[in-house]
Amino acid sequence: MDDSAPEARLATLLEGNRRFASGAAQGPNRDHVRRVRISEEQNPHALVLCCSDSREVPELIFDCGFGETFSWCALLDTVLEQRCWPAWSSAY
Repeated sequence: MDDSAPEARLATLLEGNRRFASGAAQGPNRDHVRRVRISEEQNPHALVLCCSDSREVPELIFDCGFGETFSWCALLDTVLEQRCWPAWSSAY
């Protein structure tokens, strides 16, 4: 499977979450070299819609590195009111 395929990207996130949940997180791509690299450009492979909650950090719960996800932290009510997420909007 092509690494850029949505299924491969989802599988990567789920595998990272399994590592995090089992206490075996690796914390990849979180060093100084990575910070310098992403300061020049960013190419995240996933958008993570998350709650505005300090206990929820996508890079940690998906055990991925800096710049690998684009996290949009919003209040759920705001998302629903603006209909930014059609799947959820139609459910409520």
